[in-house]
Amino acid sequence: MQLTTEEGNSPLHVAVHDTGSTNMNDLFLQLTMIRLFLSHNFSIETVNKQGQSVLDVARLNSHSQVYSLIESKLPLSSRSRRTSIDYTQFP
Repeated sequence: MQLTTEEGNSPLHVAVHDTGSTNMNDLFLQLTMIRLFLSHNFSIETVNKQGQSVLDVARLNSHSQVYSLIESKLPLSSRSRRTSIDYTQFP
């Protein structure tokens, strides 16, 4: 059984998308669902038809806690090397 959408998104791709909610309970449930998928060895390296990994989707469409959770599952050598925040990119 293949668990992907027509766009090639895995359940983890779908789970990391921003829910649009500002309710902390919704964020808690989203993080819980992501942890469940990760505990069952869903791959964060799966790439959808747009060539986006789960981390790419999280970076573009998620709460910072969701992105951090996904990033924490990468090998240290693959993690972004953020040493400071460039505040000039924000209006």
